[in-house]
Amino acid sequence: MTSCRTRTARQHHPPAEPLRGRLGRGAGRRGVVESIVARRWLLRLGRRRACDPLAERSQAIREILDRISNAGCQVIGAVCLSCFCERFGIAHPDIDSLIAHLWAFARIASPDEFVAWDRALGRNALHGLGDPVPDEVLAVVPAELQEDFGALVESVVEIGMYDAYGANTDGPRDFLMLAIRLCEGHNVPVPNLEPFLRSPQTSRWGMPVAEETLAQWRLLANR
Repeated sequence: MTSCRTRTARQHHPPAEPLRGRLGRGAGRRGVVESIVARRWLLRLGRRRACDPLAERSQAIREILDRISNAGCQVIGAVCLSCFCERFGIAHPDIDSLIAHLWAFARIASPDEFVAWDRALGRNALHGLGDPVPDEVLAVVPAELQEDFGALVESVVEIGMYDAYGANTDGPRDFLMLAIRLCEGHNVPVPNLEPFLRSPQTSRWGMPVAEETLAQWRLLANR
């Protein structure tokens, strides 16, 4: 399972043409896969911003995320899920499969490849697309963590999916902020964000990330 200690990375090659606007569904997937649990957590996060003693830190994190491409944000989300599972000794092949699939998002180079990735995600036993966490996965999660684990899974999946079918919103970064806050709420260390600036938001989706860059991210995440 991927570790949570990410430190540095290098510049990737120029990205392919963005997927946004080329997949033909226009309004994004917000009404399709945004779950009740994740929406509740987003509302809770929004209410806490005004009185949060860590609001300044949260703002600093958000400013960095706003400079990172969707591909980079998706990988950060995958590492957050890895960190959470590592912290609490949660292990299951279906979790590993989902994490590997989220990493693969960063190598998508065309709309057809995205559609294939999307379909393969839905075939995963654990996919974060609104269905309950499978019982066999839930069985390895401590009871007091099960709701937050479900929200974390759905949030990290939404990072890549939220705008995938044509929208251009703050949703991907909102869900990544939610994943980070869920981790921090359980004293789970989150990855260093600076290396992911190598995949800048100026390149929009930032896909595909060069394989050598992903290899560097994996090496650093596995330390």
